[in-house]
Amino acid sequence: MIKMSSADAKNHFGELLDKVQEDAVLITRHGRPSAVLLSARELQAFAAFQESRQRRKNALADFQELFSRSDGQRSPRAETLTDADIRQLVKDGH
Repeated sequence: MIKMSSADAKNHFGELLDKVQEDAVLITRHGRPSAVLLSARELQAFAAFQESRQRRKNALADFQELFSRSDGQRSPRAETLTDADIRQLVKDGH
């Protein structure tokens, strides 16, 4: 990440816009982090990542709900099934 003071960012705005195309720019004020500037492309990638993360959270919640509902429907035989048994059941379409 490129680091630049707020004064330099203000005085060299065109250069800042060029730099942000290469990497994110951390803008500091009085030596402390103040803001991060991203290119439009980086922002789109970040938004897609956030969307994907939310879809995974939703899928996990759906799976956990389905799993908890299925616990009460499980037969005693299900406790003794091996991986090989399960693969065979799936293959047979059960």
